Amino acid sequence: YEAVGDKAKEWMDARIDRFKETVDALVAAAPDLEQVGYRLNDLELEISLTPRVVVFLERDRVEGEEAFAALLEKYKDSTPLSILIKGLQQANAMDRRLCPRGRKLSCLRVELGVPPVLSLRYVPGEPVSIPASPEDHSVEDY
Repeated sequence: YEAVGDKAKEWMDARIDRFKETVDALVAAAPDLEQVGYRLNDLELEISLTPRVVVFLERDRVEGEEAFAALLEKYKDSTPLSILIKGLQQANAMDRRLCPRGRKLSCLRVELGVPPVLSLRYVPGEPVSIPASPEDHSVEDY
């Protein structure tokens, strides 16, 4: 039984190390996220059987597809950051199609877990004009 306990501890330590790597990578990438119009506000860590990092971001402005493509290229080897950047891109596409009248997208809540979850928060105000892109993606592309 001792060998099983040792293996379980080893497995849990590895998961915690990967979790910390994800958190550290998100914090380090925060200035780069501003290049696509989003500012990292808060991080929330959910510890459970399937731990997740919850990222809270505020949208300052809307950037074009080129800015997202450059950021995705920079972080192509980081799965969590690629998922986050694609989620921000998806938020802009969804906002372009679904923005409630008299509201503007102010912030996002992104759960990086299995599965990832994206929540858009709207506040009173004039919506930001987001030009349609010839490269508009359907939700399934993300």
